[in-house]
Amino acid sequence: MNGFDLNNALIPSEDIQSGGHGKDDIPSIDTPIFKRALDYSFFDEDTYVLGINHQGVAKAYPLPILNWHEIVNDFMDTRPVVVTYCPLCGSGMIYEATIGGSRTTFGVSGLLYQSNLLLYDRRSESLWSQITGKAISGPLGGQELKPLPVQHTTLGAWKRENPETLILTTRTGFVRNYQQSPYQEYEDDQQLYHTPRHASDLLPAKERVIGIQVGDHVKAYPFTELANHPELILRDTFKGKAVHIHYDVLNDVAKVTDEGGNQYPGQTMYWFAWYAFHPKTAVYLVSTKKGS
Repeated sequence: MNGFDLNNALIPSEDIQSGGHGKDDIPSIDTPIFKRALDYSFFDEDTYVLGINHQGVAKAYPLPILNWHEIVNDFMDTRPVVVTYCPLCGSGMIYEATIGGSRTTFGVSGLLYQSNLLLYDRRSESLWSQITGKAISGPLGGQELKPLPVQHTTLGAWKRENPETLILTTRTGFVRNYQQSPYQEYEDDQQLYHTPRHASDLLPAKERVIGIQVGDHVKAYPFTELANHPELILRDTFKGKAVHIHYDVLNDVAKVTDEGGNQYPGQTMYWFAWYAFHPKTAVYLVSTKKGS
């Protein structure tokens, strides 16, 4: 298990699998370099990015870079953050990188849980789930990182909303072909490299969904259903909370806000990944009448 101690794992240790890489074989970006939007031309406008706008600071992290590195240790102003992306699950999360009042940095463990990236913090070498933000083993087992709202969108759409954004550059300190995805074949079919404990055939495995959580309750909104919705905004009520699902049909991206337009921490990922971590999820399915 790449040298990690799983004796106190909070999940069945047999569910932790090797991703085929050793510890730090996939190198994190620890000194990210950015350019202003006006000076940036490496990627096309339709390139997908993870975008964050926190306390007036906007940044975009192109997925073609994250595919090769999976973790960026960064700051939003003076707030330490860790930007994470799991290519196998299509899931991107940004968390505050403060534990016990001190900044910590993260690396790629080379291990997976439910086909999802396991991070490790370099201070205690505890393992953390990328999707849940929880430590699943090690001295910090049971602790949680605070998530920050993140948008899965295109570079062009993000720049239009955030013209002053900074964009992560390919000056990463590593030699990679950032114009070519190492996961292109995986992205183009429905096959999985690793089978999670919980699986559902309600939707195609790699159907993209945006999921929300209200207390202990969760709900997924498939992109195919959002594309068939006659309006640009789907207004829904889930467990007494009003949520607005905004779907951009031109860019095939979605985000969630409350009634006041404030971004809600929805999570975009493949259906199989959402279900693996939320097997009791409700699903918005109008066309098949199966949803709830």
